[in-house]
Amino acid sequence: MACSAVYLGEHSRATSMHTISVQLVFENERMIAFSKADPETLTWMLQTYLLLAYFEIHCGSEGKRAHAFPHCVKLTQEAFSELQTCPPTTYKDWVRWESLNRCISSTILIGGTVCSKEQEAWIPTPMVEARFALPSSNAEWLKEESSWGTPTEVLYSNDALDSIIAGQPPSMPVSEFGLVTIVSALLYRICSFELLTGSRDGELYTKFGKKTEQSLQVLDAILKARTIQDDGGLVPNPTVHCARSLLNSAFYHLYASVPLSVMKKILWSPASLDDPEIMHLLNEAISPELYQALFNAADQLRSDCRVGLSYIKKIAPIIFGPESAVGALEGCLLLCWYLQFAQSRDSQAESRDILNALINESFAEVTDLQLGDYGLQSVLPLAVSAELLSDGSMWKWPSSVSQKLKSLIKKLEDSDTTIHVATAYPP
Repeated sequence: MACSAVYLGEHSRATSMHTISVQLVFENERMIAFSKADPETLTWMLQTYLLLAYFEIHCGSEGKRAHAFPHCVKLTQEAFSELQTCPPTTYKDWVRWESLNRCISSTILIGGTVCSKEQEAWIPTPMVEARFALPSSNAEWLKEESSWGTPTEVLYSNDALDSIIAGQPPSMPVSEFGLVTIVSALLYRICSFELLTGSRDGELYTKFGKKTEQSLQVLDAILKARTIQDDGGLVPNPTVHCARSLLNSAFYHLYASVPLSVMKKILWSPASLDDPEIMHLLNEAISPELYQALFNAADQLRSDCRVGLSYIKKIAPIIFGPESAVGALEGCLLLCWYLQFAQSRDSQAESRDILNALINESFAEVTDLQLGDYGLQSVLPLAVSAELLSDGSMWKWPSSVSQKLKSLIKKLEDSDTTIHVATAYPP
């Protein structure tokens, strides 16, 4: 009910219902604290905690955003042992089995998103690599008991991930939610490695990048094929769009870790632009691999501009989840970095010209944003992202980021004005 109130724009009622939900769940936990939860109760508790965690992370206050998710992780670890029993043979058992698998996938999705967005590791790495059945297709999941049959083949997460890491597509077709799960797991691996080692350890990070890049290429090919299949309407398939956004984030963290992390610091604290150490880090050289991340960012920007910012802004809160906003934000931060700090230093003429053409094509597609109001071309990606994420009718996190982006735009334009004034009127 709290989540429903969010969709209705009734934020005070949503917060009130969320508080009551937390009290009820904790009371239930105290009642069963001294006994092992039966499978049905475990499933219900995990589903409930996932809803609580999702609400807190995307709709709640900053102080409570990590309150429920640790319980999700604990319950997910309990669910793994429950799933080690024999495969289901009845419809009722299959529904519970599939529900637990989908809960595990959702936990990995939240963990991967938070690790990318916040650079915080909230789930243990072994959980990401554990063995569980990937979610079935929506068509299979929505079948009535009368038309259901015992699955003859099941694709397990660790088998799919091992195939992709080896540079091969999985041996069986992957559902849309299964793709989101695999991409989230890979994103978490990349971000947790980045968090553990620090991307400034160049040699170690390069080795990791070489080992991981073929995984991204396999997933990129799968998603491109899936996008072509679904290319029948203006609005992208929400689940495939989520997987694409997460995969773009994986490219950004693997190939553009330093400029992305620095741009995030500047976003949350624009005053850090005046820090000489920050300015030194912003002068990161552009490698061919980093260009791949920039191409992905520019391609996504062009796609959004073609669909129309006002249109996406109107449908996004309803059609897309807030986790899809992470890739859009990170991509625009990278493009801003390139235009503001790297473009003039770049010696790779061919790649630079292709990237600039993509970016200019994106801006030419924008008809619902007054680009002439901005004094710097480098802030235009930020302006696009700020517009896309500005609807605060539902998700609190993207709309709060929109305000941060507007502050950063002002800081960059003020800094540029200061530089020009100082140059024009030397002491």
